[in-house]
Amino acid sequence: MCLLCVVGTLGAWAQSSTTKFIFNTKEGLKELRIDVPTQNATSTNLTNKIIKKDRIEITCTKGTSDARIYNANGQLDLRVYKKGGSLTFSTEEGYQITSIQFEGTNLSSFESEGFAKKEWTGKAQSVTLTANGNVRINTATVTFAAKAEIDAPTI
Repeated sequence: MCLLCVVGTLGAWAQSSTTKFIFNTKEGLKELRIDVPTQNATSTNLTNKIIKKDRIEITCTKGTSDARIYNANGQLDLRVYKKGGSLTFSTEEGYQITSIQFEGTNLSSFESEGFAKKEWTGKAQSVTLTANGNVRINTATVTFAAKAEIDAPTI
């Protein structure tokens, strides 16, 4: 005969949610409340601004140039520059980011524990990715979940 007694609480992850930040279309930028730069190589500065969607916030820091939305002949993207440029993804208290997937160019220039090729994975309330080269981002898809406390069964 076996006797099993479990005491305490278990941390469980609720169903995850996904938020997609689109930086390469006018519609995507308008949804993020970012001014669409006019054509012919103009930009919208994002250094130290907060980009918010759902429960996720992104802040950008300056590298060799300000982080910005760039418009090169109608091609839009978010640019983060080496030598100090970074993106920080944060979520609300009680939630954790579990993955960030990117589409763009030169993404391998991002540095962060848990980052490989085009994706960061882990569990964190805040994730900072630092550019060691000039990164161009079309989209960033963030997956996050609420941490719920569930009482463990007592048998």
